[in-house]
Amino acid sequence: MRDFSLNDIIISRLKHSGSSEVFSPPMDTRLSDKDVMMVVGTADMVEKFIDIIGKESSDQLIEDEKDVVSKTIFVTKKSASHKTKKLLEPDFLSLFGGLVIGIIIGSIPIAIPSLPVPIKLGFAAGPLLAALMISRYGGIGVIHSYINNGAIHFMKDLGICLFFASVGLHAGTHFYENFTQNNGWLWIFYGAFITFVPLIFMVFVGKVIMKINYAKLIGLMSGSYTDPAALAFSNGYIDSDVPTQSYATVYPLVTIFRIFVAQILILLCF
Repeated sequence: MRDFSLNDIIISRLKHSGSSEVFSPPMDTRLSDKDVMMVVGTADMVEKFIDIIGKESSDQLIEDEKDVVSKTIFVTKKSASHKTKKLLEPDFLSLFGGLVIGIIIGSIPIAIPSLPVPIKLGFAAGPLLAALMISRYGGIGVIHSYINNGAIHFMKDLGICLFFASVGLHAGTHFYENFTQNNGWLWIFYGAFITFVPLIFMVFVGKVIMKINYAKLIGLMSGSYTDPAALAFSNGYIDSDVPTQSYATVYPLVTIFRIFVAQILILLCF
């Protein structure tokens, strides 16, 4: 299997030995002896995969499509006939309307007993919660969750650029003076320590103990540090979207938890 990259073949269906259940396996699924799978890829890659992993099966149950829903839809409303759907154009109402809803959510004060002032989700966690709700329920009123791929990639790259630009503008004004006056090398050591030690621990636990797929693990590592730059590097390095999927599973919780904890620590310690 070392001769294969993540994009050479796709295992679209899997049926474990002794079971009649056919499912779409996630990336961290471990294969067992006598498993049956449906493989998708170029002819030469599929043949090479078969030579490495086993032999072609005659089991037709692997083609079970009980989880696939097929419906025939008839257009009966005259107002909808002879019209195209604008799937290539980004819906700016949904895009910026969701941001406005998120800003409103992030501005709501949340009172916690024993704390002198309420805390807020802010402009980071607020839009994040709004996006999760819109994605979960498909939309809120006229705001829906569909955004074409071009707009998604554009907004993602633009957001990363604006993030680093804002950090550089705020940090670069008096960077040299602060670095020399406040023992900058010591703070670099502190930052490296609190960054590398947890990451090394995650690699050990995830790879050695939990046997998590490497592509999924680096997405979890990027998400646990809410680091979009690390995610972008990971996607480009292994040429796969698997890190993005695992990144999205932990990023919302980590972001919200970090915002709450930071405000609570500030209020308790000062």
